[in-house]
Amino acid sequence: MDESKSSEGGIRLRSRLAVFEHITEENKPKKRKFGSSRYNDSDDSSPSESELVIDETPTVVKKKHKKKPSIKISEEVLNLKCEWISCDSIFKSWIELNDHLLNHAGANSGTMCLWTNCNTDCKTVPFLMQHVSYHGYLTKLKNIGSNVLTRESLPECKHEKSEKIILRKEGYMCEWEYCMLNFYNVCEFYMHMEMHVNANPREANEKKNEIILCDWAGCKLKFATKYKLAEHLRTHTHEKVMACPTCGTLFANRTKFVDHRKRQLSEHLQSYQCSQCLKLFPTERLLREHTRSHINHYKCQMCNMTCATPSRLAEHIRFRHLDMKPYKCDQCDKAFKTKYNLATHIKTHGEDAESCEFCSYKCRSKVGMQSHYKKKHDQSAPIFECHTCKKKLKRGQFLTKHLMKIHNYHWPSGHSRFR
Repeated sequence: MDESKSSEGGIRLRSRLAVFEHITEENKPKKRKFGSSRYNDSDDSSPSESELVIDETPTVVKKKHKKKPSIKISEEVLNLKCEWISCDSIFKSWIELNDHLLNHAGANSGTMCLWTNCNTDCKTVPFLMQHVSYHGYLTKLKNIGSNVLTRESLPECKHEKSEKIILRKEGYMCEWEYCMLNFYNVCEFYMHMEMHVNANPREANEKKNEIILCDWAGCKLKFATKYKLAEHLRTHTHEKVMACPTCGTLFANRTKFVDHRKRQLSEHLQSYQCSQCLKLFPTERLLREHTRSHINHYKCQMCNMTCATPSRLAEHIRFRHLDMKPYKCDQCDKAFKTKYNLATHIKTHGEDAESCEFCSYKCRSKVGMQSHYKKKHDQSAPIFECHTCKKKLKRGQFLTKHLMKIHNYHWPSGHSRFR
């Protein structure tokens, strides 16, 4: 632990897990200390009670904050407003809102979604019903997110609003053993999965042969309670429990939503710093989570590449060692290894959507526009520095070329870049 004191016992700085905190000496809890050394009971030289030196400095008792009672997702009070054109109905239940939206879709003369600011043409009535049902799902999740914000003081979200509803031509398949039902309605699908969870006892009891098991295809994990099973099942069904009411991002639990908001704190308010990359974080937990990214625990069996997480290792194997390209473009003969790469490629078939405000350059993606801006118009100061000669450069790739060409550095075996 590193410490430094100010001249008059002012501020003491300490680092812990690369965490930098400011603790004033006057607020630091004092402990009652006995000023005697070790001694044996049989030793005549042991001090008497009157000889024990006691530090009588008054202790500062830290007030315990009462933990606010947590509210279960199922107990959240809902006020779900229908945003269908010329409708201002409000519902207390997601199921009621879903039924109401399906009535709107069924009564609609065409296949155009009339939800406020949507106007998506779903092509067929079944797809329109799937689409409007998802609007209801998003409304519920954002309502729960709003409830959390009213109970907790969290930073504002600065992200742009984005609500993408992707039609699932194959519907929502329940892969529970001996079930395999298919649903075109997200509400009915998640209600159905809740039925599978509730078929279990509240707690597992092996003596009574009461086992709580995930029967999703290829799983078979056991759980202590049905609530843990419900939480786990979301990894299979991709169900979310709340959304940011500002930007619409979906979250699988409350912690991730809170992290989403806290990450957007102004940099000068983020007081936890990584000692490796100097990145700042708003909480110690987020810093601890980040520090794991600097340690590579997982090694590829086919080369010397090492990764910080299993998902990064899987991504490496997919790109470096496998030839499978399951995602095919329906407008040309190209295929890709990930959905993201396919989505990026599909934009090349459309019109240029991005225009540079400084010149006549146009492109189809925000990533392409950002790359153009950095190359042609960015006047900001260099942010990369060579640790050998202290030369400053604007981009990471320029630093890489500099290290290899000028200083004869090479990437570690199995890696494709410096870290």
